[in-house]
Amino acid sequence: MLNHMGLPGLLFIVVWIVNIWALWKLLARSGSPGWLALFGLFPVLFFGLLWYAAFKRWPDHK
Repeated sequence: MLNHMGLPGLLFIVVWIVNIWALWKLLARSGSPGWLALFGLFPVLFFGLLWYAAFKRWPDHK
């Protein structure tokens, strides 16, 4: 499978996995369940989760 993707495809997968991991940590810090980051496997939902995390009220924010 990787033979057909080449280096750009492999880099895309690695970057996407790192973004999912970062979104997991961000959601966990904001008080949301980290597993919601798995919705980030779908591009539209990924950007929706980023907006959700950016504009929700964080636990220590008064």
